[in-house]
Amino acid sequence: MAIKDFAALSGVQRKPSAEDIAYLRRQCPFLEVVGVMLDDDAEAQVSAPQTEHDAFSQAIDEGAYGIPALIELKSGWAIHYWPKTETYPPAMTVAASSMLGETQPLVHEAPISNGTVSTYAFHAAAEMVLLALTKSWHGIQIVNGDSLMQWALWAVAERNHLPVYGYEPGGDDQAKAERVADMIDRYYLYRPAPTPTPSPQATSGHSGDAGVDNTDEA
Repeated sequence: MAIKDFAALSGVQRKPSAEDIAYLRRQCPFLEVVGVMLDDDAEAQVSAPQTEHDAFSQAIDEGAYGIPALIELKSGWAIHYWPKTETYPPAMTVAASSMLGETQPLVHEAPISNGTVSTYAFHAAAEMVLLALTKSWHGIQIVNGDSLMQWALWAVAERNHLPVYGYEPGGDDQAKAERVADMIDRYYLYRPAPTPTPSPQATSGHSGDAGVDNTDEA
């Protein structure tokens, strides 16, 4: 069989369909947000850290983890965080990927060791809410992102009484959020105490499982 015949049979020359693109998007979820701050906000700025929460927040602003800061998540993904400047509000993005460079954990917990892409996406969006609260954001403006991650961020922010803009829940979004409310309350209600003291060292590997895989049923 000629090479050109094999290529035709294998679909190598076929243009991607809408279904192909939708599948790839589901496998590579992402989320981009900016912080809603008060006009006179100095984003969690303190003269001397009083708590681990303050220390972590200040270390990000001082560039201890680079700009953007890379914040390690339990999923193995990493949030890219840009502090507020005179021109732009604070911003962060996350996407399905392995960690890049040196990272600092947002919480000291065992990472998720198994689960679907949807599970990882939910946890990543939830941890974005925790970071927004750590940085004293007054709200979250969604810029772009996967529909599941937008819903997850909204659901977790709602439980933490943090306003979300750029997302309008519809259909059964509220019902889905209620089904995972207990899980959110257990893992993703904002509690400053577990936030670690910053260290510029790369984090070592962990093992274990968060024991939560409810997002596919949501």
